[in-house]
Amino acid sequence: MDWLHRVDPTNAHLTLDDLRLLPTIYLLPECESKDAAVEYQRELCTEIFEGPLDGWYRAPSAWLPERDLNALLLWLEWTFPSMIIDLGEVSIEHDEF
Repeated sequence: MDWLHRVDPTNAHLTLDDLRLLPTIYLLPECESKDAAVEYQRELCTEIFEGPLDGWYRAPSAWLPERDLNALLLWLEWTFPSMIIDLGEVSIEHDEF
C-alpha cells in the first residue's frame, strides 16, 4: 500500500482491506505439494506479479524493479486451497497448447 500511495496519491483512500475484497485467483496445474506449487510460481512470477501491478498503476516505469519470487511472496498474499468447486452452469473450456 505504501508503494501504491506513493506512486498514485489519488489512491490514498484505498486500504489493504479494500484490495482484499476483489482478489485475483490464479489456477495452477495440480501439484503434489505446496513446494511444487511454489516452484511453478517461481517460473511464472514475473507474469503473475505484473498483473496486479498493472491493475494498480499502469506505468511500468514506476513498478518495482525486482519482480522475482521473493518479492512476489512478500507483496502478495497466497493461499493454496485443496479443492475448488465450480458451481457455474457453463463448463470450463480447456485449450490444448
